[in-house]
Amino acid sequence: CLMMDHGQVKLIGPTDEVIKTYLDECGQPHADYTFSNERKADVDFERIWLTAPDGESLAEVDVLKPFRINFTVVVSQPRQDVDFGIWLRTIRNVPVCMPCGSDSNEGRIRGLQKGKYNCFFEVPGNFLVPDSYKITIWSHVPNVAGVAYHEDVVSFTVIETGSTMRYCDAPWRYGCVFGHFPLEFSKID
Repeated sequence: CLMMDHGQVKLIGPTDEVIKTYLDECGQPHADYTFSNERKADVDFERIWLTAPDGESLAEVDVLKPFRINFTVVVSQPRQDVDFGIWLRTIRNVPVCMPCGSDSNEGRIRGLQKGKYNCFFEVPGNFLVPDSYKITIWSHVPNVAGVAYHEDVVSFTVIETGSTMRYCDAPWRYGCVFGHFPLEFSKID
């Protein structure tokens, strides 16, 4: 049996051993990811990570408290047409929400000068049910083309701490929730 990771062979071995390794790795939250230094696009990501609003790093999120999905963007050429977005899904691939930067800017795209930017979406407390989640992040020219796309780069768990929400293991799939998560955006160099 063969296990691949981003196009590279990660493990070859007996099927049971490879499956156990895969499941062990998938089950562990990894809420901080630094991308390779090789920039493939003129607007690409350097890092994505989760924090509490006070900046404390998180891999587990209290269901009652807000948290931030932070990311650093590196711009090698000025662009006036690029937007950012995240795709938040449960670990079972059920879509939850897909906020974009232009959603919080009256549909307008922010102009980007050459440099590095820190950005974050703040997710309110009591929004997600206790479960495990994963995040895909991308930059794109809306309705034209993708610029950079990184699938399932971070995962985290929302833990139950006293909410009245419960996971529903029903045979149907619930769909996308439209959440307004304003994108905070600042140039750092």
